[in-house]
Amino acid sequence: MDRKARDEAAYLEIVSAGVDKGAALRSVAECFGIPREEVAAFGDADNDVQMLQYAGRGYAMESGDANVVAGAEFVAPSNDSDSVARVLEEL
Repeated sequence: MDRKARDEAAYLEIVSAGVDKGAALRSVAECFGIPREEVAAFGDADNDVQMLQYAGRGYAMESGDANVVAGAEFVAPSNDSDSVARVLEEL
């Protein structure tokens, strides 16, 4: 779903209790034996916050929701400027 559609009041996302992107990322990292400190994640919306908090390098996209950007330790350039690739090259 594109960002414009998500900004509409009719958008609703429902998941089971305890299910979030942070828990999923932790599960994948543990499965592959990757230490948390070596995990990078990128996100731009409220449902990405737990994932960004789990990752050793959690990047909010500069063009993301203001509260996500404000709470992030790292901020990547806007997602329309190859920012993920640019950050990964730097890492």
